[in-house]
Amino acid sequence: MKLDIVTVAWNAGPELIDAVRSARAFGGHPIVVDNGSDQGTFEDAVTGEGVTAVRLPENRGFAAGCNAGAAAGDADLILFLNPDAEIIGGRAEDLTAAFADPAPVILGFDLVDGAGRPIPAWRPAPSGVGIVGDVLRIDAVRRAMRRPKHDADEPGTFQSDGGFVVGSAFAIRRVDWAALGGLDDRFFLWYEEVDLCQRFLAIGGRFRLCAAVTVRHHGAMSWRRIPRVRRARIRAASARRYAARHLGRGTAALVAAVTPGALFIGLCLDLRAALSRHLRRSADRT
Repeated sequence: MKLDIVTVAWNAGPELIDAVRSARAFGGHPIVVDNGSDQGTFEDAVTGEGVTAVRLPENRGFAAGCNAGAAAGDADLILFLNPDAEIIGGRAEDLTAAFADPAPVILGFDLVDGAGRPIPAWRPAPSGVGIVGDVLRIDAVRRAMRRPKHDADEPGTFQSDGGFVVGSAFAIRRVDWAALGGLDDRFFLWYEEVDLCQRFLAIGGRFRLCAAVTVRHHGAMSWRRIPRVRRARIRAASARRYAARHLGRGTAALVAAVTPGALFIGLCLDLRAALSRHLRRSADRT
């Protein structure tokens, strides 16, 4: 089977070059989508033979970028790879073997962070309480207060009939992607893969871990370049859309109610980060 590897970038740094290089070494056809960047390494990443470049005139969001990248290819299999991730183990043939069973399936991979520590490739679907906590950035506040992460952040078991495959790297047959209509591009960023997986489960799809493939995910490199207040707006909008579709209007209304608080928390985290940078620079000068 042929394999397209789709990567969507916005103002990406040198990590994008590593992502595309790893896609070529893996044995797939890299398709790199530029989401209206005004800086970054897109041109360097797509230099060379065998790479398809898709340039969007404006930032239409991650889901729309993934849809555009998938539409630019025609391979039987599609692997979506974040611009801050790279494939460090396995070959394209491992995917062909994993898709030998004709049942509809989305594959996740062994994921590690930049230091080589395991990170989850699968997570449980968010509850109403969980999605509100996510919008309010409870984990970010905990980290800012130097509190330990919640156990839910630790790698857990990979389940086949629930939850969702983490979107930093996953693979799907093109026929199943077409049956789903791809990602819902009304999700600008965040919750787009959670929504995809819930819709996939509804049509009889399942998830599977392809442990023969390892992906290193440095994590949120482009996301960190966005001010936290804007991040809060994007996250809350996607959470409301997801909640309205999968958790009910009541949860969506609750998300809308806590959004002003989320924006305030984002502002506080931005101010804290700015103060930390100022103090570091002051210390360096002395």
